[in-house]
Amino acid sequence: MSIESVKDYVQTLAHNKIVLYILIVLSVINIIGYYTMENSPAAILFLVTGLGLTYLTENMIYVLLSTILITSFFVSIGLKRHYGLR
Repeated sequence: MSIESVKDYVQTLAHNKIVLYILIVLSVINIIGYYTMENSPAAILFLVTGLGLTYLTENMIYVLLSTILITSFFVSIGLKRHYGLR
């Protein structure tokens, strides 16, 4: 595969409605999961990150994917422990 064909494939995925719907479902599951695990700092980080990223790009696929990845990264390094919660 050439670089240009990879770029075209990513561009196609970035504008695909099915990918968007899958990311919306994953985002809702993440938010519900954070509240179920009583990890409100992660849920707040998720919402603030998503809101902030909407000012950088209008493509919701990029916003949702970045928000999921950023929040998951901070949760994995111990966001909850850092704030002294449980």
